[in-house]
Amino acid sequence: MQLTKEEVQEVVDLVRIGLTEEEIVERQKDMSNVLDYFDKLSELDTDKVEEIGHITGMNDVYRSDQIEEATEEEKKGMMENVKEEQNGYIKVQSVL
Repeated sequence: MQLTKEEVQEVVDLVRIGLTEEEIVERQKDMSNVLDYFDKLSELDTDKVEEIGHITGMNDVYRSDQIEEATEEEKKGMMENVKEEQNGYIKVQSVL
């Protein structure tokens, strides 16, 4: 499957990276090769292959969340390391 320059440019725009015309041509070849490989993989007979979530065979271990109140002394110790506080809460820099 050969991707067009326009299709590659659309992907480039979506991920917000700037590429030169030469780099777009290179990515066009690379991405087309990847899609060709997926086509080749789809030809394999996987009817008798068991589906798995991951290859390790391990299961996730969950614990229930439990609230453990800190003592006043522990709270005071934590607040000593805080750069800025407001109304008894830790003030952090805005992320957005």
